[in-house]
Amino acid sequence: MGWSARNKGRFGVPVFGVAFVLGSLLAVSSAGLAFAAAATKTVDITSSGFEPATVTVNVGDTVKWTNSDGTTHTATADDGSFDTGSMGAGAAAQVVFHSPGSFVYRCAFHPSLSGTVTVVGTKAATAAKTTTKTNTADRPPKTDTILGLGPDARIPGVIVVMVLTATALAGFLVAFRRATD
Repeated sequence: MGWSARNKGRFGVPVFGVAFVLGSLLAVSSAGLAFAAAATKTVDITSSGFEPATVTVNVGDTVKWTNSDGTTHTATADDGSFDTGSMGAGAAAQVVFHSPGSFVYRCAFHPSLSGTVTVVGTKAATAAKTTTKTNTADRPPKTDTILGLGPDARIPGVIVVMVLTATALAGFLVAFRRATD
């Protein structure tokens, strides 16, 4: 059974099929924007201090500290809300901030080294505590076992949406081909 003339557009293509493809492309591009919302700011730790000493991030963003010095350092909040733990030379640790506020921190070994993280925005609905710590100093970074991507990658969700869209499009094309034969 074929398509009736009223279901086809000007060039013989079903109108709902074109709408489906355009809607799918819009969904993929919107999903890409949603997955890219959170950001990571980097702070280098040197013998002279934290660079930059003040960082401003949005709720849900991550701050990553990298020890660029030859001695061990930490980034420990004065209020106890986060602590990266000890980071040897070249090590890194990161903290995700879930609540707005100003967080003064310093190196536990070198208290004269201090900095501030200012978090702006509204409190995340799923936040159980102010910050969540991920210390990568003593272990290799986690990777996605399926795609081999690191935890900072925002690509896996976009890939899933693209695969689902491609699968739906392939199904549409098969149905279209059968209907026009």
